[in-house]
Amino acid sequence: MEYYTPKLLIFVKELTNSFCMSVPKILVAARQAVRKRGLSKHTEKAYLEWIYRFLIFHHTLSRGELTDKEIGTFLSFQAVSKRAPSSTQNQALHALLFLYRHVFNQKVAKIRFIHLKSRQDFPLILTREETRKILGLLSGEKKLIISLLYGCGLRLNECLSLRIQDINLENNILHIRNFRTEENRDLCIPETLKEALQTRIETLRYRFMHLSIHAYCGVSLPETVKKTRPDAACLFLWFYLFPTLKPVKPAGIGKECFHHRSETYVQKAIRKALKEAGITKNVSCRTFRHSFAIHLLEGGKDIYHVQKLLGHKNIRNTLVYKHMLNNQSRIPDNPLDSL
Repeated sequence: MEYYTPKLLIFVKELTNSFCMSVPKILVAARQAVRKRGLSKHTEKAYLEWIYRFLIFHHTLSRGELTDKEIGTFLSFQAVSKRAPSSTQNQALHALLFLYRHVFNQKVAKIRFIHLKSRQDFPLILTREETRKILGLLSGEKKLIISLLYGCGLRLNECLSLRIQDINLENNILHIRNFRTEENRDLCIPETLKEALQTRIETLRYRFMHLSIHAYCGVSLPETVKKTRPDAACLFLWFYLFPTLKPVKPAGIGKECFHHRSETYVQKAIRKALKEAGITKNVSCRTFRHSFAIHLLEGGKDIYHVQKLLGHKNIRNTLVYKHMLNNQSRIPDNPLDSL
């Protein structure tokens, strides 16, 4: 069965309760409901993990005994015993609401549960010098990917999902598309990346021509495009800017096709560069996006302009960077330095 299975699922066979034995079936139904609505693979994995934990937590109850109260009990347990922060509880809550509404077809009233007080953690930021050092240790495709993360403030998935048609070098525009929510935005391509992008596109053009001669299997497409334009899979405009070297079989696709590079590919490149640069910060792919926002604000850009570039729906998400700058400005000069 093709679904994301938590490691502990191997113990389900040891349970004799009839409801527990139906857990795999519920997970499969949840997976189908997630994919039917075109949610991302990350959402799918997270939802199935929480649904599994919830079902095993209440393994002594039958399906009919799972009410709204059981959701609250499970979430309170996560806070009290597991010390789960509010963000983790919210993710679990959304997963369970999805289970009840779209798998059990059951209405859910207001859920009451214990919350832990959320702690304001500011994101990790790289200095300009640290960013320059990391990029200097990278080359080729990896350098271009991370340069786009920092130069345009992209999320990693947004960067890896870029296609040839999203690069408009003539007008200096980078199109970011979200086919599920249809919330798109246009960004300015950094001047220093225009030549690298042009070279990249020409290289991919020759590769595409070579593949077309040898029974090209096409690229993966969003569900909405697959239904309306299935022929787009074999067009160069829909070819990924960072495709896999060989055809793969992505989850939910059902057949081999070219997909974009994996997130692990970029994460490993960052870890290697950090080690060579001697930077001990716990840097992730998203750190470059945070650094992009902070450096723009330091340069005098308006907070609403930064919000638009980052694609934040709520200004409160962008204001975090403003608070970081304010906290830095409050740190007084050390009197020892003035002696």
